[in-house]
Amino acid sequence: MAESGMVQLGKGAVSRKSLRAMSQDAAILRMEYDRETTTHLVPGQGWVAFTYPLSWSGDYTLNGRHASPGDIALFTPRLGYVSQGKDVISCGAGFKTDRLINEISALSGQDTDESQLTDDFLDLKSASGIDVQRRINRVLSFCLDQELRGDHYGMPEVAENALYEIAAQAVLAQSVFSPESGHKRRSDLAIVRRAVEIANDIETPVTLSDLCRAAGVGHTRLSESFASIHGVSPIQYIKRMRLEKAKDRLLDPYNPPNSIKDVSLQFGFMNGGRFSGDYRSLFGEAPHETLKRSQRILRSDN
Repeated sequence: MAESGMVQLGKGAVSRKSLRAMSQDAAILRMEYDRETTTHLVPGQGWVAFTYPLSWSGDYTLNGRHASPGDIALFTPRLGYVSQGKDVISCGAGFKTDRLINEISALSGQDTDESQLTDDFLDLKSASGIDVQRRINRVLSFCLDQELRGDHYGMPEVAENALYEIAAQAVLAQSVFSPESGHKRRSDLAIVRRAVEIANDIETPVTLSDLCRAAGVGHTRLSESFASIHGVSPIQYIKRMRLEKAKDRLLDPYNPPNSIKDVSLQFGFMNGGRFSGDYRSLFGEAPHETLKRSQRILRSDN
């Protein structure tokens, strides 16, 4: 960050807590403080950021505007932000500008430039803003299970990719982009095949923007193609495909995984509980039950 600071306005001893998770290309910061305080932050060149309050007492302002539940502000090195409030729990996320623009372009199927990222509140409905906040908070919760590196937790690639996709979708949700033009409409099957090719590379976590980029279309066209060919959304299909691969991994008696968690992370599932729930829903048994069957097979062969 190019510039940051906090000034306590209310009298009395202040209680401040913070949690941060970081990688080379992304960061999440959660802050808590009780006394009336003003904070300011300007991201460094080449970075943009989101900030949003989760809870507060009385009024909470961002750049002079009163915040409401679900509000999210985007800020750049041009202005940054100033906030003021008390009994505040807030969260912020930082992104490399070029990479976020690439994500937005991939999801929209349109060229995007930095001018579309302006210092302002995202024009989201309250429910949509709260959903974005919850998704970012889930990424942070996942990172808090990683190794503590000095004053911050690590952010694995799967979490970093998820964070960029969340941000790109939020920006797109409040922006008006022209429909795809100038491109010959390719067959649904050709689009799906190109998207699935990249998803087959299990070494790399895959996001919706990755699929759009691989297929060369925006997310609307991609969704139409997957619905036509597979009857489900791209993410639903990729999730099921990877659950199948996870099952094969669990059933390999001669190269058993170290843990269920290792398998879930290998195939791009950040939340172990959600992985187990999706797995049971699809296969009618929990991952650990599949692993036990594999172990029985090995014992019977011996």
